[in-house]
Amino acid sequence: MKLKVLIVCGLMSIVGGCASFDDGLYDAGDVLSGDFRSLGSSKPATLAEICNDFISNQITGKKKWESQMLAINGIITDVSKTSGGKEKIGVSFRDVKKNNHFGVAYTRNAQMVDESKVENFKNGDIIKVIAVLEADSLSRMGNRCSFRFEKARFQPVKQKAKK
Repeated sequence: MKLKVLIVCGLMSIVGGCASFDDGLYDAGDVLSGDFRSLGSSKPATLAEICNDFISNQITGKKKWESQMLAINGIITDVSKTSGGKEKIGVSFRDVKKNNHFGVAYTRNAQMVDESKVENFKNGDIIKVIAVLEADSLSRMGNRCSFRFEKARFQPVKQKAKK
């Protein structure tokens, strides 16, 4: 009985410290599954930084970037929903300064709450992607890199991208 009370109290404190109730539920689910990356603050990064580290040395790049939540500004190139299996919302984006670095960030699932957070996004909008890098997702051709991110949350950034 005491263990249940401790678990409930712990989950309540996690939910209470999150930006929104939805985020708190996600974070609580991560903790229960043993993934603590969403509890800390997100580390600012760019796709160019991540790509350069992986090009330099994939082993150290993976160690540096995969163990935490990242906050990456990007320019939206597509917003879609995956089909089959567990549906997720995917937002494709490119680096704000370098046109040759790309990412696709997926939400945990395609619940209505996730859809409402991206329904006003358009190609060319600048967003902040807060997500976990799937380090084995690196796709590279020359100096062009693309990555996959999971457990994504999105925040609009006030300015518009230049065309």
